[in-house]
Amino acid sequence: MIIKALFGFILLSLSLPAYAAGTYQLAPNCFIKKFENGKWQASDTSVLESASFTPLDPKQGQVRFKINNQWYYTGESCLISKDSTSNEGKSKSFYAGGVIGGFYGLTGTGNKLQLGFGGRAGYNLKPMSGGLLSLGVHLSTTSRTTTVGTATNTASYTEFTFNPLLRNLGKFGFYVGPEIGLGTRKLTRTVGSASAMASGTVLDIGANFGFEYRLSEHFVIGPDLHLTHLGTSPVGYAAETLSKFMFAITSQF
Repeated sequence: MIIKALFGFILLSLSLPAYAAGTYQLAPNCFIKKFENGKWQASDTSVLESASFTPLDPKQGQVRFKINNQWYYTGESCLISKDSTSNEGKSKSFYAGGVIGGFYGLTGTGNKLQLGFGGRAGYNLKPMSGGLLSLGVHLSTTSRTTTVGTATNTASYTEFTFNPLLRNLGKFGFYVGPEIGLGTRKLTRTVGSASAMASGTVLDIGANFGFEYRLSEHFVIGPDLHLTHLGTSPVGYAAETLSKFMFAITSQF
């Protein structure tokens, strides 16, 4: 029993950051909160600029520290020592990754959940109180096949959107934001051995939201959800609304 407890203590010690007294700065994708008036509130990150303090060991994904008798907390691994020559956490402004999952049309008939995939990339701006503003782009390709009588219709959708997101990237957190861009729809109709194809590009607007969990300093995973509306096209396509249920694996560098 004693050996087992000792082994567990050693593993725990190895997994925790070695915090020491000194000056720290915040990683690009993190924020801090302070305990004031009986509750945790968003705090200006400039409080770290010249203060020297000793962070406590992480607990439940948080690191707490005291500056001028005021308690603060941030996400685990979010504090970077200014007294160290290490560049860990300083180069995570850019992110890129892939998404895969399903999509479902909320308009029209004969809808069913079908495969979709794509990618995402962007740039994290400086932290703000309560979160992080990220400017990104999202590309997805989806398709669905329906049968009406003797005709088989295959509709393909390629969407490229701009996504400004408010993210909360400590150990884990949600993100949300609008998206706007272009969507191209291509319809192929086959009746027997004969087929015809038409395509059109339209305005694509919607919302993007999801949840991210930090696997390591440079990788996060989580669901990436989209609700997008494609307008009418010159070739006679009616407006459509699509919901996409993706899973994202993202690298930060």
